[in-house]
Amino acid sequence: MNINHEVSSTEKNMSSSCREEDAEIRYLEWDLNEKRNRCFHLRQDELNDICVLRATLRVAHAYLEKEEYEKSLLNYESIVCAKFDVPDEIRARAYHGKGLVHMRRNDDHPARESFQNSINYSSKSNKIGNHAIDTAECLFYLGVIFRKSRSVADIDMSMCLFLEALHIRRSILGCDNVLIAEVLKMIGNIHIERNEQIEAYEVFSELRRIEAACLQKKYKASSCGGIMCVPKRGIIGSDCCNDWEFAASAA
Repeated sequence: MNINHEVSSTEKNMSSSCREEDAEIRYLEWDLNEKRNRCFHLRQDELNDICVLRATLRVAHAYLEKEEYEKSLLNYESIVCAKFDVPDEIRARAYHGKGLVHMRRNDDHPARESFQNSINYSSKSNKIGNHAIDTAECLFYLGVIFRKSRSVADIDMSMCLFLEALHIRRSILGCDNVLIAEVLKMIGNIHIERNEQIEAYEVFSELRRIEAACLQKKYKASSCGGIMCVPKRGIIGSDCCNDWEFAASAA
């Protein structure tokens, strides 16, 4: 057998995954064009049909997941720069996605602006429950960006942002949740940097308790043959993007 012609199962799986992602993007682009064609009587800058906007978001999210940032940003920009009246909910999601693109590129200033705009539009929406969670996500990302600075003022701002995100998440998700643990880790690390040993001990004690509780829930779910649903960090309104590792790397 010629070893050069052997392909590992891992390589096959990766190749299959790439083909599936490409097929998904081709379908989403086809779906977007179909929706635009149904609005043929409108000019390109007037395509404010809600279905077209949501389809554009899905295409942008798919390119972001595939790390094709230029194409992703182009679709987000087509929404946030639209001259017509776009629903606040959709603008918030587009600004959030735009912020993620800039954040992954380490373009901190435009990322901060985008997340702040997402918070502003989320607060204007009537869908309080979902958008409170969305706001907490943006607050968390802003905290990650500010924490990269060595400025005392920026670190203080980072702590305020994390505390605000923590308050919102606890009020909606309860105490024993992996997203609560995520924020506590950031807060605890700032306490350590400030040499606030007592506060750091209290935070990390709570963090360990939550992690143990989550592991216990996961064990019970698996032993009963159930599925443990773990919340993902990522794009607002998208189930496909997970920025947990990216954000945690700043800790």
